[in-house]
This record gives sequence, structure tokens and C-alpha cells, in this order.
Amino acid sequence: MSKHLLFILILAVCTNVFAQQTKSISGVVYDSNTGEALIGVSVLEVGTTNGTITDFDGKYTLKVSSNKVSFSYVGFKTEIVNVTNSGTYNVNLVSDNELDEVVVIGYGTQRKSDLTGALASISSKDIKNYAVSNASELLTGKAAGVFVAASSGQPGSDAVIRVRGLGTVNDNNPLYVVDGQFMDNISSLNPSDIERMEVLKDASACAIYGSRGSNGVILITTKGGVKGETTVTLDAYVGVKNSYKALNMMNSDQYYNFIMKAYENDASFQNSMKDKFTNQYQKGYNTNWWNEVTRTAFNQNYNLSIRKGTDNSRSSLSLGYVDDQGAIITTEFKRLSLKANLEYDINKFITVGANVNLAKIRKRDAGAIPSFDFIQKADPFTPVISPLVDPSSENYEYNKYAPTEWSYDPNPVAMLELPNRYNDIFNVFGNVFAQIKLYKGLSYRVQYSFERYHDTFKDFRPVYSSTFSEDNLANQESKYNKETQLNNNSAVTYKQPEITPREVKKHLLCCRTWDVSTMYMMIDTLLRSISVPTVLQDLPNVTVGAISHQSH
Repeated sequence: MSKHLLFILILAVCTNVFAQQTKSISGVVYDSNTGEALIGVSVLEVGTTNGTITDFDGKYTLKVSSNKVSFSYVGFKTEIVNVTNSGTYNVNLVSDNELDEVVVIGYGTQRKSDLTGALASISSKDIKNYAVSNASELLTGKAAGVFVAASSGQPGSDAVIRVRGLGTVNDNNPLYVVDGQFMDNISSLNPSDIERMEVLKDASACAIYGSRGSNGVILITTKGGVKGETTVTLDAYVGVKNSYKALNMMNSDQYYNFIMKAYENDASFQNSMKDKFTNQYQKGYNTNWWNEVTRTAFNQNYNLSIRKGTDNSRSSLSLGYVDDQGAIITTEFKRLSLKANLEYDINKFITVGANVNLAKIRKRDAGAIPSFDFIQKADPFTPVISPLVDPSSENYEYNKYAPTEWSYDPNPVAMLELPNRYNDIFNVFGNVFAQIKLYKGLSYRVQYSFERYHDTFKDFRPVYSSTFSEDNLANQESKYNKETQLNNNSAVTYKQPEITPREVKKHLLCCRTWDVSTMYMMIDTLLRSISVPTVLQDLPNVTVGAISHQSH
């Protein structure tokens, strides 16, 4: 009898505990903007599969045992509600669309909801963790409809970007506009200095740039000063890389058997070459040329920025250094960059400012090897360093490499190591500007841009000689250089500065009730103030809508 009483007591306690843990909730889910009830909202107890959806009136009922319930719906931000007791919990979901986001376009800035052209926007939060040496690589996988691919394995090389496919005007590359300044490439730009990127894709979006924008336009806005406390940011990363899917080279045994089988019916080989070829094989060398010309490369990137601002001024200073080694020996890309930005509000109508960017670049490519079949054709019987050359001999550093004695192509390691070829680039660019606020939503900007690009290519090829053994079967003339060659090509590009008025921030949107004569008078006053000839008599009849005048 006592056992039955104990069982009933335990069951009653467990039932009471379960009843206390389970809570019954209900309510209605609304759109916070319109106040309308939302149909089909997912209501889920966090951490479980227990859930339901709202009905045609936006109502739901659910029993939960935990304290958190999530409400999720397509196009809205997920809302987490803390549930303490049973009862009614009405929820307002906030829209998650980005139509109110302000983006940069050719004419200035505009809300996405007002935009009619095709545009892709990438903000700093989308690219802040990308470890790249060239800013063009930041678009990889970030802009729908934009083709981005590596142009080569050379570190620091520009990415191949196709915004509007292949065309016949210019070179199919898009036009880069950095803070309002036209640029052919952005290899001098530090990726950490970029605030946002906009890709203008269709004809209407690119129309302001004429034929130069026929292949698409990429607008880049760099970081500037911010109002408030001084912000100091330091970021650094280091990494390693090597070749992907390395070539599977033959070893000495495989190569020897392959050649002997290939030439078993060749009388010339059997009579005059077989013995020397066998002697080369029996020397015991087993060189994997792919492993010799590639490496596990080390790359590093450091960026320091200081941003500050007051009620009237904003400034920023950033310093960056990148050292990117390539997977092929001797290849590298080094860049030291400096960027300074300053803006000052003279009064509430006039703002002046300046941007200055400097970059010092040194890059070395693998151009000393005409093609990669030089690596594939080199025989494994040849060592990298010749044992026949005395280390104490004159010019040993140039003569030490062993010549291939079966392959007709030279030692691929020597082809990369002997020439000292590199590009030294110094690029300084920037702009100064003044911006006047003429009316709410209407501003006039004058910008004076400049760029100096100095590229020097140096290629030093020393005199060297190759020491052959008595078993040589290859061409000796191609295995040594008889003269020292020094090529020094220098090019300086200087872009003549131009004063470029940039008129609208929002197309002179007629969001107020103005009659046509009042609007003509405002436009005429504006154009006379900036010394641009007016031909108002040629303006078409207009209704309340958008009127813009472009000055360049």
C-alpha cells in the first residue's frame, strides 16, 4: 500500500513540474511599417523543432517549454522574443530590404529605391576579411553578373573583370573611378582603404562616362575621417601558399625506361646515343623540376589607419605594406602605400578637402621562362647545381647551374635565378575639391585631379658559361650566355588635371511643388554662377519630374 502511495506522489510532483515548465503563448504578427498582419510567419521554439506558422489573420498559438521563441519571415529580420509566462505576445517584424540604402552612382548619390539602372554594391563589411594584394580581387563572388577571374598566378596581378561581356571599344576592361578620379587600374590602391564599391552595369548607369564607360564602370569610395573620437586601427595577416595540383613528374627510372622504349627501334639512338644516355642515368641524380621551381611562398600584409574628426573637420591617415611571394621561385609583389584625406567645413554651405595617395611597388614575374613546357621537358638526370664547377672559381654564382645534357632546353632554375628582372613603380594620385550646398538635395562640386605614374623595368642578364660532361647529348650553344645584357625601360605617365564640375546629388528631384518658370529661374541662376553657357530656350517642355544639367 505504501509503495502505491509513493508512486502516486512522485507522479503528481512530476506532473506539476511539467505543467510549470510548459507555457502556452499566442498572438498576432504584424508588419512594423504598414501594420498589416503577416501570413505564414514561421514561429519556432529556439533550439527545437517545435513550431507553427501564422494563419490568414496573422495569428498563432504554440506551447513551449523554453524561454525563447523566434519569428522569421522572408524579407524581414528575424525577431527573438523572451517568453516568461503563458499569455499573448504580439510581434512587429522589421523589413530587411536595402532599398533605402544610399549608393554612389555616376551623378552623385541616390537611394536604391529610386535607382533605375543596374548596379551592384559592395560595402566594407563585405570585403573587410579578404586577404588580397590587388583591390580588383575584392569583387570575386561579390557582384552578381560580374565575371572576375585571376589573370595569372603572378602575385599582385590585376584580376580579369568583365562587367558587360566582350566588346569592341577599348580593351574590355571597366573604367575605375576612385573618389571621382578616372584610373586605368587600381593595383596602387590599398584594399584596406576602400569604404565601398559600386559596379555600374547597364547603359543608362554608365551614360555619363561616354565611350570610356562602355565596358562598365566601377566606382570606388575610399575611407575618410569620421566625427568623434580618434580611431586607430591596426590589422595584419600572414599566410603561406603553394601551387595547386602540382605536376606529376617522372622520376629517373621512369624517364629512362620511357626513352629506351620510345627509341628501341631508332638505329641512330641505339648506335650513337644509347651508351651516353645510360651513363647519364647511372650517375644517380633524380631531380623533380616542378618541385625545384616552385615553393611554399610566404605572404604578409600590415595596415595602420588613424581616423578622427570634429564638428568642422575630418581627417584620416593610413599606411599599408604588402609582401606577396609567388608560388614560382623569384616571383614577388611588394607595395608600400600611404593615403591622406582631409575635409574642412568653412561654413554650413562650403566644404573643401583633399585626397593624396602614394604607392611604391616592386614586382618580379616569371617572364624569364618563355613557357612552362621548359619545366616539363627538363630531364631528371640533371642536377640543379653542377658538381663539375669549382665553388671557388670566378663567377661561380653565375656558372654553378648544371646544363641539361639530354633536353634541348636550359636548366629552368637557372632561367629564373640568373636574370635580375623587375618593375619599379611609383604612383602618386589624388584630388582637391570644393563643394557648395546650393539647396537641400542640390550641391555643386569642383574637383581638380592629378596623377603621376612612373614605371621602370630593369632586366639584367649576366655572362655565364655551362660546364658539360663527356656524356652530353644536347645542344651546347643554348646553354650559356656570351654577353651581359642590361635593359632599362622607363615610362612616365602624367595626366593633365582638369576642373570637373559635378552637379547633382539627386538629379534635382522635384519633390516640392515648383512651377516651370521658377525651376527655369533656379537652373539659370545656377548655370550662370558656374560660368556654363545656358541655352534655356532649347529645353523641352517639362512636367513635374526630374530635370538635370551636366557640366564637365
